[in-house]
Amino acid sequence: MPENNQDFARRARGCLIGLAAGDALGATLLHRRVQAPPFPLLLNAPHTELTGGGPLQLKSGQVTANSEMAVCIAASLVELGKYDPTDIAQRYLVWKPDALGISPQTDGALAALQMPFLESKAKDLWLQTGKQIAGNQSLARVGPIGIFYVRSVRDRIEASLIDSALTHFDPRCQLACVALSAAVAAALNHPGPVALPALKVVAAVHTELTSAAALLGQRHREFVWEIQEAVKVLKDDLALAQQEDPLLYGPELHLHYQEDFIRVAFRLAFWELFHAGGLQAGLLDVVNRGGHSSANGAIAGALLGAVYGDQE
Repeated sequence: MPENNQDFARRARGCLIGLAAGDALGATLLHRRVQAPPFPLLLNAPHTELTGGGPLQLKSGQVTANSEMAVCIAASLVELGKYDPTDIAQRYLVWKPDALGISPQTDGALAALQMPFLESKAKDLWLQTGKQIAGNQSLARVGPIGIFYVRSVRDRIEASLIDSALTHFDPRCQLACVALSAAVAAALNHPGPVALPALKVVAAVHTELTSAAALLGQRHREFVWEIQEAVKVLKDDLALAQQEDPLLYGPELHLHYQEDFIRVAFRLAFWELFHAGGLQAGLLDVVNRGGHSSANGAIAGALLGAVYGDQE
């Protein structure tokens, strides 16, 4: 744990609160194709409060599968003192009948899981779709891993890869989870009350993406091209996140027409890091754009909460 425990605790709480608050706030406008002015204008209306409702008919402040799965991870890490994929898979399966807002990809992967944990089930589902399916739900739950393994790069990478592969085998998903947990850890390790600059967050992400890709390539030599391509496109997303217009209303990616795609949520979260200037401003902008606003809110909330803490 970093030397200044107070700053670490504030940012760790910020990560978890941001994840849950973004999830609950975003659920109200979930799947809405909201008309929005072009980037870089930040939205701060009309949805500004936790009101519930939306397609899932949630109560005010109620969260979806994104936060619920993050709780499964956090509880397992605290109880066992390590990441145990079999324990977490069992927790997911126990939770699944009561899931709210579980994605079809997550639902299908969990339905195919057998004990002991077999990664190949999610891999098989990915191959059956022609290596196309790359949803965002594993990215929305990874925040607790970045906190728990804040000082262990190797363990953090391992846990991020394995947890994503439980439901989202695509290398883009696995490596995006590595990237977000790296960003969370970098933010939490930063000393003092001032937030870690966005460029330094991204520098940490680049370093761990390279290490994770090498590790993943050793384990899955048959997918070396897909792994290399995943690193390339995620680094492209990080570069576009630094621009005024992240090109999330086309031509390649679209917030509404590819709303579950992991690269949409990934690029948007890091765009908020460079442009929003705080947790609240970032979450309001994300959720008021609609699309997969609950997952986008959870992902951006975990990142921005880790950077700015629970008190901006």
